[in-house]
Amino acid sequence: MMRNDSGGMALNRPVMLHLLNRIHEFSEFGILSVLDLVPRYIPADDEEGFQIMNLLDPVLRTANAGAVVATIRAFLSIGDAIGKRPGDDRDDDSPSVDDLKRQVCIRIKAPLVTLLASGSNELTYVLLKYVDQLIDLCPGIFDDEYRQFYVRYSDPTHIKHSKVRILAKLANPDTAPDIVAELGELVADVDDTMGRLAVRSMGAIALHDSGGQGAVESIARRLVEMLDLQGIPHVSSEAATALAGLVRCHPDIITVVSAPLPRALRYITEPMGKASVIFLLGEYGESITEAPYALER
Repeated sequence: MMRNDSGGMALNRPVMLHLLNRIHEFSEFGILSVLDLVPRYIPADDEEGFQIMNLLDPVLRTANAGAVVATIRAFLSIGDAIGKRPGDDRDDDSPSVDDLKRQVCIRIKAPLVTLLASGSNELTYVLLKYVDQLIDLCPGIFDDEYRQFYVRYSDPTHIKHSKVRILAKLANPDTAPDIVAELGELVADVDDTMGRLAVRSMGAIALHDSGGQGAVESIARRLVEMLDLQGIPHVSSEAATALAGLVRCHPDIITVVSAPLPRALRYITEPMGKASVIFLLGEYGESITEAPYALER
């Protein structure tokens, strides 16, 4: 039976299992065509969903990046279709949608990391975008692979920027010290955008308090040091902006931040950075002796 809404064929259990059992016999184009059908098929129950996943598992170990990505999409689609939702009358032991998606992310982590290390620049950039989305979907999954996202000297600019954004999301009490140290090395990069992103990522780690005990104050001290980098104005400005946001969430660190603010107001020239310093001086002026005089100038 021909059906336009399902790709010109009736997607039922016999057809789907027939294709998946023979997927290794197809060309790369054929594999991708079959994988494109999987998200359109809704398994009848959990058992069938897991059966399809097991049949697709060998595809994750291939060198075909397109097939790996299509398999990831298929896995997530199956997890969304068979996962237990609030109000379902299924057994308590049935996995929820979130549980299944987390299991999928664990299952696909190793193939993705392998492809990241061995692919071309164009492929690496696309895979980094997938990783970024998967981190948002399942926080913490890639944390132990944080070193794979360190910036390399030979990386193109767009890949460097993507890695710096991702590093901030991989911070936890165990990884944050190494990640913050790595970001600190990138602050003075010749690429202004890279320096800005590195400062913002450090601020994001402190803002979300993902670095564990003492990380907020430690990062705040690093940002305070950056305020005095007069030769790199964009870094000083970004540091001031990050500190303003940080103090809003953690007012107790104003004692760490307050000392350099009056002099920073004299040499920070970018509007956003200057506005951030003025905000801090005005909002917390009672704890900064020189605040009134700095604002009068």
